[in-house]
Amino acid sequence: MSTLGYVIATPKIGKKFTEFYFLGLEGQAIEYPKEMRMGEQGRVLVGIVNREQETVSYWVGITIDGATFNEIGPLVLHHENKWEQ
Repeated sequence: MSTLGYVIATPKIGKKFTEFYFLGLEGQAIEYPKEMRMGEQGRVLVGIVNREQETVSYWVGITIDGATFNEIGPLVLHHENKWEQ
């Protein structure tokens, strides 16, 4: 009985991870640029879902040859919150 009481009182915490994704402008995982050359323009939706079981700060940026451009952040997401832009 004491083991059953412990299991009920101490819920199992799921796996901790962050979900990152890219989508096309229609909000689907198709028709987005997968490869680009310098000077080309392309647009995608970038998404982050926090599944870390705690509040986390994220930064998003484009890095080319070690230089970061168009950095966004900090994006503070609570557990199960989502950011998409």
